[in-house]
Amino acid sequence: MRGLDEDKSFNMLVSRVACVEVRSTLRNLIEIVLVGLLLSGDANRERNDWTELGVSLPFIDDNDCGLGIAVRTYLDDLPLQEDATSPDARQEVKAKGKEWFQHSDSFTGNLDRAFKLWDAVYKGSQNAGKEFKDGKTWADANKWLFERR
Repeated sequence: MRGLDEDKSFNMLVSRVACVEVRSTLRNLIEIVLVGLLLSGDANRERNDWTELGVSLPFIDDNDCGLGIAVRTYLDDLPLQEDATSPDARQEVKAKGKEWFQHSDSFTGNLDRAFKLWDAVYKGSQNAGKEFKDGKTWADANKWLFERR
């Protein structure tokens, strides 16, 4: 990884957050809603396609760590720029994303999704209370990331 020790540390934290697995939680929520509909009689229970129904629900496939790799690659390339926090440098590195990840529909869109996930997790970390001893580290990482988005 490139950059100062602080850059490396914050890059690793943000990249790990981008790999957070929320798929199973969302899948469980969808299944609970479906069971509720079936038990309450709000959905047709006289069916022969139970297997197809289960397979057709969203979030059946596990996510991989591709989003974390994309974030790490982006943040790791920024220190090679003259001013890693300038809008031109950020735009130039984002433009390389299509070359790095040729099968990605939108590298910039994926980064935006990862940064929204970061915002949600960061907000939770700041509301965790006094027991959360790493709150300052997360606040410092958030400030660092804000300049590099």
